[in-house]
Amino acid sequence: MRVIKITINVFIVSLVSSACIEPYTPDISEYREMIVINGKITDQEGYHYVEVSRSSSFNDSEPRPERDCEVKVYDDKGNSFIYNEIKPGNYRCWIEKSYLNPYTRYMVEVKTNDDRIYRSDFDQMLPCADIDTIYYEISEEAPTDPLYDPYPGLQFFIDTKVSENGVSNFRWELTETWEYHSKYLLGDYYDGEINFVLMESYSDSLYYCWNTGVINEIFTMSTKNLATNKITRGYLNFVSNQTDKLRVRYSLLVRQYSLSDSACEYWGRMQRLSQESGGLYETQPMQVTGNMKNMNNPEETVLGYFWASALKEKRIFYKRDYLFPVKEPDCDLYNFSNESLMEYLSFINEEEYPVYLVNLTYLPEGPWDLADQECFDCRKRGGTTIRPDFWEQ
Repeated sequence: MRVIKITINVFIVSLVSSACIEPYTPDISEYREMIVINGKITDQEGYHYVEVSRSSSFNDSEPRPERDCEVKVYDDKGNSFIYNEIKPGNYRCWIEKSYLNPYTRYMVEVKTNDDRIYRSDFDQMLPCADIDTIYYEISEEAPTDPLYDPYPGLQFFIDTKVSENGVSNFRWELTETWEYHSKYLLGDYYDGEINFVLMESYSDSLYYCWNTGVINEIFTMSTKNLATNKITRGYLNFVSNQTDKLRVRYSLLVRQYSLSDSACEYWGRMQRLSQESGGLYETQPMQVTGNMKNMNNPEETVLGYFWASALKEKRIFYKRDYLFPVKEPDCDLYNFSNESLMEYLSFINEEEYPVYLVNLTYLPEGPWDLADQECFDCRKRGGTTIRPDFWEQ
């Protein structure tokens, strides 16, 4: 590479934007703090988790983890498992497969640092039917603003095999992973020391990225009112074209759980609450209590649920087939003279260097065009350049 010194001339560039938005904060004065305990145990050997926190008011939405608790899980065979706090309010324990068997019943006990004791009801681990297929169809989702047309995208579905053990209640947890690319390869850049660095060749080291996220929706279904004890076309998530998730390749991991009747009732109520709320104040808030109790004060309201389940999982891949357009990041190029570009770059924080540029003329003296750095460095859009082990070519 070659380094070219550029003489800096004084040139003032200013961009001013303003907006007049007066936020509205509702007056919610009636607030009662409650403890929240959530956890589950499956038939899979490994770490199992329990989370303990305090509910927060509308005006203070920060999580409030409950620290320094003594957390134990018991089964109905006299075994107990001690959970250790790995971060504030998050407790885990490694449990061997031999202790995780269908039809065993489990409960959790939490002792807080002020000696209050909370216990769940026992929940039975029921066997889980196998997943038959996961598939998708092109569909449309109505936008929140009725002035806009529906968005095309993929609606995912699930079919299960017939449950031979009479288990009829299901819940699904979804994790999505998608591959995405930068708009531009890495070429010339500004190093923060009044130098433009010219690259002899382009690099794709920050071009390919993958991002993974948990889908924070609740999906439950029961076969009790169906003709057969299997799920057909169970609705899962919808992925619209309004993000870049479907632009290259998308993968959905589905974890399927079998629920006891009480667990199914709880998660069903939580699902209805999340679907019906629609927005702030659109419905009256509904307090959903679970199977947790304060052993010292049975009248205390305790939120959360501890449940047990066998687990089956399956993954599906989607590769873009261009049947509908998919949104891509705004990567417009901004044209500067060398002097005005240097003036602009002088205002950038030191930790943001290097700043990648586009040289459309390929001349050693420029000029260079500027674009959002997310268009060069795919990590700036939240992902990683490390390819997942399960990823298909």
